[in-house]
Amino acid sequence: MREIKFRGKAVMTLDELDKDHFEHEKGWVIGSLIVDGNDRYIVGNIVEASDDGLIHEWWLKVHPESVGQFTGYEDYWKKEIYEGDIFKDEDGFCWKVKWDGFSFIAVGGEYHGSEILHEFHSWQDENRIDCLVIGNIYENPGLLEVESNA
Repeated sequence: MREIKFRGKAVMTLDELDKDHFEHEKGWVIGSLIVDGNDRYIVGNIVEASDDGLIHEWWLKVHPESVGQFTGYEDYWKKEIYEGDIFKDEDGFCWKVKWDGFSFIAVGGEYHGSEILHEFHSWQDENRIDCLVIGNIYENPGLLEVESNA
């Protein structure tokens, strides 16, 4: 069974994240997702639970459009693949990862089609995909177009 977790780009600056000792990768944080109206928060593990509520290790407000769910797969170099990531397949074609309501799919490729993400799995490891994550649609919105026209 795949681990359910989310990734989002923190609203705080890199300096603020570092000063407050938040674990992050260039501003990206990983944890559980809490939705409050239009706001999105990535939160750490629960440290206390009662009938009155939950207390998490930490919580960070993130940019709503940056939030993506973990797919359960890793790329060739064992980098986790999230919804919104862009990867190159073994033939050099670019794909965008998205949730279609039933499963994670990859959209793009040579014929600009879509495939169930599971179809890309590696023969050596069921949780790996023969691809390389090259960016994401939040930080690199034009990457698919540039790579497709190359």
